[in-house]
Amino acid sequence: MKNVTLERFVVRNVEFINNVEGSMKLELKNRHNYNVDYNEDVTKCRSRLIVDIRNEPNDSLLRVRVEIWGYFQIGDLKDKAKIHCETYDQIFPQARAYIASLTAMAGIAPLMAIPMELNPENVSLQAQGSDPIPGVPGTNLKS
Repeated sequence: MKNVTLERFVVRNVEFINNVEGSMKLELKNRHNYNVDYNEDVTKCRSRLIVDIRNEPNDSLLRVRVEIWGYFQIGDLKDKAKIHCETYDQIFPQARAYIASLTAMAGIAPLMAIPMELNPENVSLQAQGSDPIPGVPGTNLKS
């Protein structure tokens, strides 16, 4: 049984710049930002993944930035570092597929985002803010 189950995801923001003409040489860099917020009893969480792929040093040629939120049900697991890794492993393929489809439909070779190497030992947990998680019970909002 999975410790964490992806219930749904939402693409919240997309930035796409495509000024590539012909066979230009590009130097693409991948950047990720990943955060997870929990409800009070750690039975649900929301993740926020930003994948930013850009040409460096000139990102005006090509840039794709996607922000995707995942909403998860948490089983018996309460180790937030492990939950962090499991949620990432489930939401990243959604972002990767979205980016590949977006770029392919824009007439360029599909870009394949490179995943971060996450494991519970390299996850940095910080205190959660007081902002409620939209759509998550136990955070003062309707589910």
